[in-house]
Amino acid sequence: MKLPLLNRVALASISVAVLASCGGGGSEDNEAGAPAPFNVQPSTIGVKNAKGTCAAGFLAEVFVYGGSAPYYINNTFPDGIVLNKSKVDDAGGSFTITLNGRCMDPGLVVVKDKLNRTVTVSVSSPFEEATP
Repeated sequence: MKLPLLNRVALASISVAVLASCGGGGSEDNEAGAPAPFNVQPSTIGVKNAKGTCAAGFLAEVFVYGGSAPYYINNTFPDGIVLNKSKVDDAGGSFTITLNGRCMDPGLVVVKDKLNRTVTVSVSSPFEEATP
């Protein structure tokens, strides 16, 4: 059965509208529709040191969400902060922060997604003067 030209044009227009409303394609973010806000959890980490000392050891696991994977991690205070990796491959992935006995207030860890957006993790381990 052959449809009249007007009906074929109407069906073609409806098909184009339906396909266009599907979304997807062309987006650099890892999800269709509006991208999830790029963030890390926790974004602020602190430890209260005993007077006259600086903490050492495991401090926190940090999770990366939103943005566009993969994520690259830059440690701006390598003398005081140790990271277990320099790249997180997927949203929801994580890395760990360990302190190595140096005080800081704060030390920053910068996380950059594949679109060069950045978020930071602030790490605080301030020195407390010992009282004589």
